[in-house]
Amino acid sequence: DGQVAIEISDYDEKDRELEGIIALQVHRGPAMKVQFKDMAIKVLDKKDETNGDVGAVPNWIWPEDAPAETTVVFSKEFNVPGNRVGGVRLSGTADNSYEFSVNGKKVLSGGDWQKVSGTDIRANVRNGKNKLQVKVRNSGGPGGLIARLEIELPDKSVKAIVSDSTWLASVDGGANVAPKILGKAGISPWTVVTTKSFDEAVQLRTAGATPAEEIQVAKGFKAELLYSVPQAAQGSWVNMCVVPDGSLIVSDQYGQLYSVIPKGIQDATETSVTQLQLDIGEAQGLVWAFDSLYVVVNKGQKYDSGVYRVTDADNDGTLDTVKQLISLTGGGEHGPHAVVPTPDGSGLVVVCGNQTKMIEMQTSLVPQTWDEDLILPRTYGRGFMRGVPAPGGYIFQMDQNGENRKLIATGFRNQFDAAFNRYGDLFTYDADMEWDVNTPWYRPTRVCHVTAGAEFGWRNGSGKWPSYMPDSLPSIVDIGPGSPTGIAFGYGTAFPAKYQEALYICDWSYGKMYAVHLAADGTTYTGKLEEFVSASPLPLTDVVVNPVDKALYFAIGGRRVKSGLYRVTYIGEESTNPAAQRLFVRNAREQLESTFLSDTPDDRLELAL
Repeated sequence: DGQVAIEISDYDEKDRELEGIIALQVHRGPAMKVQFKDMAIKVLDKKDETNGDVGAVPNWIWPEDAPAETTVVFSKEFNVPGNRVGGVRLSGTADNSYEFSVNGKKVLSGGDWQKVSGTDIRANVRNGKNKLQVKVRNSGGPGGLIARLEIELPDKSVKAIVSDSTWLASVDGGANVAPKILGKAGISPWTVVTTKSFDEAVQLRTAGATPAEEIQVAKGFKAELLYSVPQAAQGSWVNMCVVPDGSLIVSDQYGQLYSVIPKGIQDATETSVTQLQLDIGEAQGLVWAFDSLYVVVNKGQKYDSGVYRVTDADNDGTLDTVKQLISLTGGGEHGPHAVVPTPDGSGLVVVCGNQTKMIEMQTSLVPQTWDEDLILPRTYGRGFMRGVPAPGGYIFQMDQNGENRKLIATGFRNQFDAAFNRYGDLFTYDADMEWDVNTPWYRPTRVCHVTAGAEFGWRNGSGKWPSYMPDSLPSIVDIGPGSPTGIAFGYGTAFPAKYQEALYICDWSYGKMYAVHLAADGTTYTGKLEEFVSASPLPLTDVVVNPVDKALYFAIGGRRVKSGLYRVTYIGEESTNPAAQRLFVRNAREQLESTFLSDTPDDRLELAL
């Protein structure tokens, strides 16, 4: 209607394409008709190149009336967004000699004004306010400084800060004054210094795993980047477990398993990663138990879905034998996920998302009466996973050989992981259906107390049970939109007692790890959320406690994004002594469950009566 709706400006003279086609993206969905109106291309004049655009042209600057032989200190404050990614490139030169410092640390120097020097200063900047200083010594003749600072942002655009009259200059220790702009790059007498000189001075660093200094952690804690995963060689990590010697085993979502010895474990001075020579991978569940590695595969490109046991058959200290214990049918990212040891050491619990077909169970604590129990016509929205029947995601228990399977709970959407607290209670972090946001049947991501025989009421579309239904349990705490991944209790960490007792849950989409502080509520719990770790990007995939160094480890990755391994330690002043165990009022439920879980039919009949 005569109003400009979208305007895109390309100031990247070096990399822009001036030939080809312009493609317009339309989001997927039902067939539709889309019209674009009044498209036009405008060629910008050189005068449109401004401070703040990639490729912005820097200026030669100098204080007016400064002596021919003098020392001038230039300064410029700049802000770095907390969610930046990529490199921070500094380039410049000065007549005659110069020294660049960032936040008080020398980063660049030179004595030949004809050569533009450059470096990536990513390691020297911090989130928020930073200060750049340049000490320039002029030994006669014209003096001048020219500089450019470029910050790569999360959307891969580049914010440029160039030398101009907004900088400050102090002549021979005097008061700060605004310098005079002498002209842009290429002016006389410095004609050899051009924009091309700046473009070639240093390339922006290829983005690696999110730097630790960009990660916000709770007060008193420190995050450390242990390893930035080379994507081409080792993929994108989605799962990990701790081995008794303190090493880790991790999995590439679409590739192999790797053994990781973190820095500081087994006297390692650097983190080392070695591929395991095993015919198994693509794991979304890993755990070390019963002197074996248990692997849960969610159908990938090579390995079939199911639960596998990997052992050292010849006792030479190297895993060498892979055996499938259970076949599970599930595809995409909604199939089988985590495997967790039971607290009593008798078996393992397997977590299955809502596209995992129910397998044969020897015992079921859940009444097997589930069905498509919505009386009114169902709304499917955009129809994702239409036709997938009740009961959706489920959790079952098995012994170390994959036998004596017992169905524990049903009705989840796509819970990725589970964790037991010190009292033997099981918890999981269940997913939402993000396309349902703002509909009456939207159910947010939430932490659930997985009681024996529970049915949480997931059904496709509008068919899911409301949380207030008496047939089900409400959540411990609702989080909101997100993508639940790994969870773990903080037991065994050298953290203050409050954080030792917390349940840590990872959200892949929003780059947040929450500490859920649980409180007794009758025979169940309520939870209070605390944002414990966050950054952008920070696609969290898994979290574990390493009992060897008593630290919390987490990984980022998944869906072929850049991956990394991190460690969180406590550096504050509070006591980190083991937390005193709190006794909850649990006798009534434990008495009921002891009969309910009994293998003796007479006991169950007595309970029913």
